[in-house]
Amino acid sequence: MRMDCRRRGSAMVELALSMLVIAPILYGAIQYGVGYCMYNGLTNAVRAGARYASMRPLDGGELDAFKQAVRIRTAEGSPVGLKPEHVLVEIDFDRDVPVMVRVRLASAPNTLAASAIPAGQPEAAFPYLGAWTPRAAGGRP
Repeated sequence: MRMDCRRRGSAMVELALSMLVIAPILYGAIQYGVGYCMYNGLTNAVRAGARYASMRPLDGGELDAFKQAVRIRTAEGSPVGLKPEHVLVEIDFDRDVPVMVRVRLASAPNTLAASAIPAGQPEAAFPYLGAWTPRAAGGRP
């Protein structure tokens, strides 16, 4: 059975036209998935840093060293090139005793995760369970 001359190649044209719509949708879905995976990696790194901070011994005179160690540990656990300067560490005190440790991102690294997922910056908070050594003269700085 022969095809009519007017219909020859019409399947190719239909495929080309439909690909103009399907290809960008598929590309967007893949990029969203990659961004979500990166965001998950950042969230897991922040949680691991907060868990580390909640168990690490804290000397009242060495708060800056404690925070820097937590920043470095959080950045090392990230699969997306997180740097220590992107990490904020906050310690809540009650009567000069640490009770809560929060780790969050001050700014997301320049990744797709920052723009693809509008869920905000990852943050984790855990109660402080580590050993606390207060400063000799009056508690926390």
